[in-house]
Amino acid sequence: MPHFKVSASEPIIKRSLIDGEEEEKIISVEFTVPEYNRDGTFKLAKYSYQANNSDNPEIDKGWTIFRNDEKMLSVEDGYVIVTGKYCGICSTDLARRFLPFPLPQIIGHEAVIFIKF
Repeated sequence: MPHFKVSASEPIIKRSLIDGEEEEKIISVEFTVPEYNRDGTFKLAKYSYQANNSDNPEIDKGWTIFRNDEKMLSVEDGYVIVTGKYCGICSTDLARRFLPFPLPQIIGHEAVIFIKF
């Protein structure tokens, strides 16, 4: 199994005053990750997440997600951006090419993440 290093840009952060205190909100982030393909290979893809309400980030309106600069999907409010450090891939992830899952996709579900509070 090849090892990949995910590259990510620094997130774009907007600072605003909420209840008299300055708060930072991520409004945009971009990263490149390996996607698993139907033929069992991996290919790098670029993803970007854009806050749906970047003009007023204290109001959560969800995110629009782009894959290779094309809109892929939108998610409603309640999702947060986390920083991943490590991610495990198991045999079930690698068997996805034999199962009825849409590919390509980012695989792995045993993640070590960091959340800023």
